[in-house]
Amino acid sequence: MINVMKVLQEIQVPSTKKTVSHYHYAKKYELAKIGTESYVILKRKTSNEPVIYVTAMEDYYDKLLEAHIQTGHGGRDKMQYYIKEKYRITKVACEIFVSCCGTCNRKRVAPKRGVVIKPILSDGFNVRGQVDLIDFQSCRDGEFNWLLNYQDHATKFLHLRPLRSKHAANVAEELSKIFFTWGAPTILQSDNGREFVAAVIHELVSIWPHCRIVHGRPRHPQSQGSVERSNADVENMLRAWMIDNDSTNWSSGCYEVQWQKNTSRHRVINRSPYEALLGPIKSGIRNTSLPDEILNSLQTEEDLEQALEEQNVQLNASVEQCEDVGKRKRMREDEEEEGEGTQKKRQIDVSSSILCTKCKMEMHSDRGQIAICSLCARGEQLLDTRSNCFERQKTEAEKMVTCSSITFPPLQINDNITLSVPTVDRGPLDFNNILGVVTDTKNDVYQIGTKDGILKGWFPRIEIAKSGTNLITMADVPKNVLLTLREAAAKQSASGGQGYKKCNCKIAKNQCQTNRCACFKAKILCNSRCHSSSSCINK
Repeated sequence: MINVMKVLQEIQVPSTKKTVSHYHYAKKYELAKIGTESYVILKRKTSNEPVIYVTAMEDYYDKLLEAHIQTGHGGRDKMQYYIKEKYRITKVACEIFVSCCGTCNRKRVAPKRGVVIKPILSDGFNVRGQVDLIDFQSCRDGEFNWLLNYQDHATKFLHLRPLRSKHAANVAEELSKIFFTWGAPTILQSDNGREFVAAVIHELVSIWPHCRIVHGRPRHPQSQGSVERSNADVENMLRAWMIDNDSTNWSSGCYEVQWQKNTSRHRVINRSPYEALLGPIKSGIRNTSLPDEILNSLQTEEDLEQALEEQNVQLNASVEQCEDVGKRKRMREDEEEEGEGTQKKRQIDVSSSILCTKCKMEMHSDRGQIAICSLCARGEQLLDTRSNCFERQKTEAEKMVTCSSITFPPLQINDNITLSVPTVDRGPLDFNNILGVVTDTKNDVYQIGTKDGILKGWFPRIEIAKSGTNLITMADVPKNVLLTLREAAAKQSASGGQGYKKCNCKIAKNQCQTNRCACFKAKILCNSRCHSSSSCINK
């Protein structure tokens, strides 16, 4: 970086003999002097382009740490989205930084894709709102035990509120505060059950009699939309916030996490939820292109105006130095001629007001035939942004359905399969799956049979994988024997399956000495959890 700065300084000296390196760096970079410091920035074609600072590798850590924390320990793409308007830092540097972060390594989980039958689509803000509760009872913060996560499905804009309990009245009270500010959705949805949502809506109507909301269909968490993934992000960002701030006060930190989540790029809509709902992000003086050294010294509005004016003067001067002298003179003459005509035209336009074609508000315009006020223009821009978000939602939904249909094709009766067994239903030496065959199918769920009997209940496609060979046929399945998944896993186990058993035998003369005792029948001794720890002969 020092060598680049020296070359750019040599270029500004007229007597310097230009070399290939001089022309190379002059084409890519320019030198901006702000205050008493000089900075290397990317070459700008016009003065309206943003100022992007070229950062030395020695300064990467501080810039990346700021972006990493401000995005709630976000990944590579979120960090790139945060710093792209101010600094030029490579993706490789972001990847290395994320891989070296201890907090991110601890929160990393293995990806798992499920079956997608019918993705949820929402066209516009407040069409569908999704509410979910995150359980923090094991790490309560004072009187708060739960965290409410309410998200608008179209824009992904979310609200976080700490709760004392999960009663419908408490949930409705916090939702009413959100709805009184942002408006109420047409459909309110939750995977906590239709009865829960109906109770919340009933409480909302008692608080706000003019509010009318319908509750959505109960859905599986995988089809609940992005609120389930948002819960995981919020939990991870809260953990990172607690570590960075050395605090367990998550009821206060959730508001900062809410800001970080809403101002970070969302993969589906390809922008931040804040931009999808409100437009460009505004977060104080950090939205300006001033360097951090100048920002930290600002105290008053006058200081800010002076710094911005000095920056504009010096940056515009550096742009003009790259232009041809003759061309610049002709442009100045043309601007003077146009300025006289424009000034007369503006005087005429100001004297005669026009009406906005949208809201009929009186205004003055110097833009010729364009008769629309700035507020209506901003509204049209937001509508275009949300329309683009909806199109990206549909594209992502089509990809999800296509990928799901390829990964999990429908099964037919008599297909050989492997069924995953939860850890609690198998022993430590057992396989993760058991062998079976599809005996029946109904409403996209399947009945599974094994050589030892038919399993109780129906199983979704995500828990089943098609086997490459045919080891079992329908004739091998006993039709009159029903088994639980744990019993079937024990039958196919070489070590006896899940070994934890207990009995509830009553105190008697022959206690735990007959096959009525589960422990005696399994040929094992009773343990401390059997029959309330009372003594017996089978110990």
